Amino acid sequence: KKKTTGIAASSAPDRGKGIIRLDGLQRLNAGATIGEYVSLKIAKVYPAIEIELTPTRPDIDLKRQAAAIKSKLIDKPVVIGDIVDVLGTFVPREDRDNPMSDIMKMFQLGGKKRATLGTLRLIVENLKPSDKVVKITRDTQIRVNKRIAVLNKVGGMVSYSDVGGLSDEIHRIREIVELPLKHPELFQKLRITPLQGILLHGPPGVGKTLLVKAISQETGVTFIGISCPEIYSKFSGESEGRLREIFRNAEENAPSIIFFDK
Repeated sequence: KKKTTGIAASSAPDRGKGIIRLDGLQRLNAGATIGEYVSLKIAKVYPAIEIELTPTRPDIDLKRQAAAIKSKLIDKPVVIGDIVDVLGTFVPREDRDNPMSDIMKMFQLGGKKRATLGTLRLIVENLKPSDKVVKITRDTQIRVNKRIAVLNKVGGMVSYSDVGGLSDEIHRIREIVELPLKHPELFQKLRITPLQGILLHGPPGVGKTLLVKAISQETGVTFIGISCPEIYSKFSGESEGRLREIFRNAEENAPSIIFFDK
C-alpha cells in the first residue's frame, strides 16, 4: 500500500457522504483510483531539514533554480516517493552544441529574454528526517539531482512491477547489473570484473526498453537512451564524435546505463 500526504479542507456539499476528493497527482501518489477505498489519519508533521528532488524532464536548466523551486513548495507536506508539481516558469537548458548560439546572442537587441517552460514535475527521492511526514520550510535545504527520473505511462516512477511476464529475465538482469552497482566492494574483494554490456533481444513490444528503464530507476543511476539511427552520419568522423559525446556524458553523470535501441 502506498502512503502520501495532503492538506485537508472541508467541503460542505460532501459532508456526511463518507467521501474525499483527490486530484490526479494525489491519486497517483496514493496509488488509488476513483471509487476506491482509502484510509485517513491525522499526521504529525515535522519540519524538513533537507529534501532531495529528482526532475522528470531533461530540458530544464536547474542551475541556481533550487531557491525558486523551494519558494513554491513552502508549507507543502511530503513523504519519500511523492511526486510534486512546481507551478511557474523555468528556463530551458541551452543548446551548447549549436554553433550559431554565440552569433545569435550578439545580434539580440535589448537583452531579449529566453523562452520559458511551464510546470516542472519532481520526485521526492530522499528526506531528512526520512521516516516522518515533513513540511518544507524556509530553512529546508533543497538538493536537485542531475539525473532524470523515468516515469511510466501513468506518470509514476518506472519499477520492476511495470514489466510483466519477464520474471526470469528480471532476476538474471538484477544479478548481472544491479548487484555490481549496489555492492561493488563484493566484486573487488572477489576480483571479479562485472560485465560491461548486455544484449537484449526479442520482438518489438516485449518490454526491453521498459526493463532497462526499470533497472536505472531501481538502482538510482542515470539512464541515457540512444536511438541508433541518430548516431549514423554520412560525414566521416561524425558518428564517432557522437559516440564519444554520449560516453563523455555518461562518465560525467556516472554511474550510468547507456541503452542503444535499434
